[in-house]
Amino acid sequence: MTRTGPPGASLGEGSQMAVPLVAEPSPVTPREPSPRTVKGIMRAAGSALPAPRMSTSILAIDGYGGAGKSTLAVLLVEEFLAQGLRVDLVHTDDFASADDPLNWWPRMIDQILEGVSASRDVFRPYLSLAVWVEMPADERLRRGLERDGEQARDQWRRWMAEEVAWGDAERPWERADVVVPGVGDGS
Repeated sequence: MTRTGPPGASLGEGSQMAVPLVAEPSPVTPREPSPRTVKGIMRAAGSALPAPRMSTSILAIDGYGGAGKSTLAVLLVEEFLAQGLRVDLVHTDDFASADDPLNWWPRMIDQILEGVSASRDVFRPYLSLAVWVEMPADERLRRGLERDGEQARDQWRRWMAEEVAWGDAERPWERADVVVPGVGDGS
């Protein structure tokens, strides 16, 4: 699949260049991202045009909790900045609440997103590119408890059940432009 547009900047205001979208295989779960994964997403972002009626591109990095979305997002921001491009990173956790962790999206128009359900169906029309971060449930739980402490186990189990229910209903990995294996420390 290739999205086309005139040559130009790869993310943010302005036009994009045509680059094939890349999906990375995930035979193993790396602790650090493969340069191929970051470069593949950068190529995909370079070809992603802003969604209709949007003046900027929004790249969503989605996946269940503990999959490595935040780590991947930081690496992508560093790469965009190294290329001299303007980019803002917004975590859906900054807008979600413990009582309502999935209904952050109405406040997120005109942003770049990272977080669980960032590419949800109702928000998809605003996205230029959706990335799904894949990670086995047992590893996500291990990472979450490593980060949040054993006292959060019940909360993590409830949250994981909610994530799976949402994922089963919307199947965001099937509509993602790029699917990558989880990376980093599970942040």
